[in-house]
Formats: sequence, C-alpha cells, structure tokens
Amino acid sequence: MKKKLLILSALVFTLGFTLSVFAKGYEKLEAFAELSKEKQTLIVETMKKNHEAKKELWGQMKEVKNSMHEVLTAPEFDEKAFQANVDKMEELKDKKFEIMSDTVIELAPQLSQQEREVLAQMMARGKHGHGKHGTGCGK
Repeated sequence: MKKKLLILSALVFTLGFTLSVFAKGYEKLEAFAELSKEKQTLIVETMKKNHEAKKELWGQMKEVKNSMHEVLTAPEFDEKAFQANVDKMEELKDKKFEIMSDTVIELAPQLSQQEREVLAQMMARGKHGHGKHGTGCGK
C-alpha cells in the first residue's frame, strides 16, 4: 500500500509540474496569437534568420568547450591554452548577443509598443517557454 501511495504521489507531483511548465509556454503562445498574422510572420522570419546566424556559433562554442575540457583534463595544465579558450568563448558569446541585439534593432521599429511587449515576453522566456534563472527581463 505504501509503495502504491508513493508512486501515486510521485505521479501527481510530476503531472502538476508538467502542467505548470506547459502553462507558462501557453501564455507565451497566447500573447503571440494576439498579434496579426503579418506581425507573427515578421517575427518568425526574423527570428529564423537569427537562429541560422547563431547556429554556426553554437557549433564553434561546442568545439571550444570540448577544447577547454581537454586542456583542463590533460596530464599537465596549460594555463595559456585554457585562457585562450576562455577568451574565444567570450568572443563567441559576444557575437551571439550581437546577433540577438541586431535582430531586436531590426524588429522593434516595425512593432507597436504592445507588440514589442509580446516580443519581450517571448525573448525573456526563450525558445523552450522559460527564461534563464536570474537573467530574464520578464515580469
């Protein structure tokens, strides 16, 4: 009986957590759905360009991360090689941020204040319906 109760409580907890995560994503979609089809298309197409531009950076970032791991776990630690990887990672992150900034600069003048608020909500929550801890600009 205790085993069944434990399994049931785990299922209820998991279901509740899953629904709360999907609810946050739904709010984002609901706000996006209120935009005109023209504005939705504008945002989606511009974000696709953003995604394609960042796609190459993600691959490079993965390579740098692997290189950092190799340097860190080598028999002898090479501080200069590690620092070079750190510098490269910072450069790639700066490029990624620049691409996102350029995307906002391209989109924002074409949107009303209300539409920019929807864009801000979408960006704060990110691709998966939630923002990064402590870094989001959402409410």
